[in-house]
Amino acid sequence: MYPISQQNRNELLRELLLHCTKHPLTKKRLAGIPLSELHQPDSHKLLQQVIPKHSECHHKFTKLIKQNTSSIMFSTSGSTGKEKYIALSFEEMLENTRHHGFAYQAAGITRSDRVATFGMPSLLTSELTVHLALANTGCQILPIGQATCGATIFRLISELHANVLLVMPSDLHSLLDYMEEEKYCLPQIRLIVTGGEKLQQSLKRRIMQLCGNAQLKLSSTFQTADTGTIGYQCRYCVDNEYHIQEKLQYAEILASGELVITNLKRRQMPVLRILTGDQAIWSGTPCLCGDQTAKILLKGRAAQNTKIGGEKIPIDFFDRLMESFSLHPHQFAVHIVTHDSGRDQICLKIHDRYRSQFRKIQAWLLNHNSLLREKIAVHLVEPYKIDILQAHDLKRTKSGKFITIQDNRP
Repeated sequence: MYPISQQNRNELLRELLLHCTKHPLTKKRLAGIPLSELHQPDSHKLLQQVIPKHSECHHKFTKLIKQNTSSIMFSTSGSTGKEKYIALSFEEMLENTRHHGFAYQAAGITRSDRVATFGMPSLLTSELTVHLALANTGCQILPIGQATCGATIFRLISELHANVLLVMPSDLHSLLDYMEEEKYCLPQIRLIVTGGEKLQQSLKRRIMQLCGNAQLKLSSTFQTADTGTIGYQCRYCVDNEYHIQEKLQYAEILASGELVITNLKRRQMPVLRILTGDQAIWSGTPCLCGDQTAKILLKGRAAQNTKIGGEKIPIDFFDRLMESFSLHPHQFAVHIVTHDSGRDQICLKIHDRYRSQFRKIQAWLLNHNSLLREKIAVHLVEPYKIDILQAHDLKRTKSGKFITIQDNRP
């Protein structure tokens, strides 16, 4: 893909800013910018004056419904489990699927492929856009429609002769558990394309071990329902490296390292300097594929803080714990509770197969978060507690992602 010209990008940004001065979701954010300045040749620089924020106030979505505009609606819950409603015009949806389809082609999906997808379209997911994007590749789409019964998924993949899987990482666990238990493999699968969440290294190793195809390729796309498709991988991209969809998105990286996205085409619910929650750096190395679009390298989620013991504490170290002990999201949950003493306590729920490592995990926790260790030492926080994971300890968002950290305090 060729990068967007600076002139074209600036014109799109000016048009977007003018639209946002009148839109009910964004006009307050542009209240301090004189309208006359938006018509200047370098008015794209005014975008830097708009304070970045998280997703727009979706509780205002009901006002958009009453406008009776031609649109499609769905929601995203991310890792929080709380719905955030999105409205796209049909033109915006098709524009996004055109770019998303290009991302699938870049990942390696071709007309000759039979692609099994696990999710199904509904108000609770953006799966419809996935199927429309796949249509751009010319492949055959096999909508499995569920991700919880490994036996059914395996049977359908085998009977329908799927050779590509397009799946969210969380949705692979039931299939892989079944394959491991029955000692089955899927050597016909040549490509797995993931999206929606990070594919952990431990899960990659498990996929390669169980599928039975040494030539299996793994690729991914980068998108959020809030912003649309953001990045794609060519065959030369390393893990977590993506080309930016420059004709659709304007990407910035703040001094804090957080990626900020402005969608150049959305008008129904404008995406204006939205914080993605992802840490990134620019990847300055020219790509061997010849694509001249800018590339980013995702470095993980932006710092997530939760108040424990009266102080906000980064909790991203639990992601490092999962990688260190090869814990998968369906084998691990963190419950923040109020102890009988009235103090906060972190309870880890871990699958029984890791019982022998509980002491090592306890020591790891104490060594990798000095702030929590100090609060435990002075009795401001109760010591860590590790229990055997039960089925009721696991929670998923309505889109299927596991909610690893659950705050169960009153």
